[in-house]
Amino acid sequence: MVDDQTRPLLLIDQDHRQLIVFTSAPCCSGGRIYFKSSSLDRIKFSYGAGTPFMVAGADAKINNPTSTRQNLGSGTDLLVVASDDESNRYLHNVLYLRGPKVPPPSMAPDVVTAPSGSSAPGGSGGLPVVRATLFEDGFESGGFERWTTATGVGGGVVRAESGQGRSGAWGGHLLSTATKGATATARFRLPDALPALSVGLDVKFAGEGPEGGNAPILRLFDERGRRLVSVYRQNRRSDRVWVGQGDLHDPTSGRIDLQTWARVEVGLRPAAGGSVLEVRLDGRLVYQARVAFDVSAVREVQIGNDSKGQPFDIFVDDVRIQG
Repeated sequence: MVDDQTRPLLLIDQDHRQLIVFTSAPCCSGGRIYFKSSSLDRIKFSYGAGTPFMVAGADAKINNPTSTRQNLGSGTDLLVVASDDESNRYLHNVLYLRGPKVPPPSMAPDVVTAPSGSSAPGGSGGLPVVRATLFEDGFESGGFERWTTATGVGGGVVRAESGQGRSGAWGGHLLSTATKGATATARFRLPDALPALSVGLDVKFAGEGPEGGNAPILRLFDERGRRLVSVYRQNRRSDRVWVGQGDLHDPTSGRIDLQTWARVEVGLRPAAGGSVLEVRLDGRLVYQARVAFDVSAVREVQIGNDSKGQPFDIFVDDVRIQG
């Protein structure tokens, strides 16, 4: 393992929705027991060995951490036992699992519920309100005129092409090159701040750039033009779809092959302290995480790439934005 660790032990704290992993280091004779934790809903462990959990001067070869096989919580705490093969002694320590319980992310259907007593289409107050469609483009008009802006710079291409659609005759084509300053983007500005947001589109990657680059599928921006979310395909990395939020970049469980159409859907719904971000690929949930911004912060939706001189070649079709 990284950091010369061995004997990983993983446990689940259900009450606080966290994963806790214990290891011994150095490999393979042991020395100390370390631990680190991650949110169960957004798995990302920190770099490094972790926090020392068992250290004893008389026992310099602590190894083989073990514990229960059940899930844990405030009512159990977390007991770990280890041993030292040189001193022939067992050691133990307890990690106390305290604090308020953390509720799991809502798995409710993709609808917004109207407040009791309000007017809801198709029924009385309290019934679910199906999201309104704010924008649709299948490019059958032969252009990008429905978008707020559609711009190719420095050799970048943004145009509709006949015979390149997934469901119809026309599809949108966005292409950029490694030329300095080249970009290709289309943006739609949301008419209002929204309580929830869903963006779906069909996408096909006709080509990819060099190792280390990527091709964005969809980006969300706030009122000041700051990037909130980027969903992209990493070049030459097993066709993997990734999600970027600020300095965080997480792989999803989804892949998109070259020259293959896929349906990508990105959803945001309100949650305590921010929102829940979900990404679906061909209807399958491939990523879910809590984000620190409200859905209402999103004001622009972009396809294409505003990063200059980053080559990509994609076709899009049947874009739909709901809120």
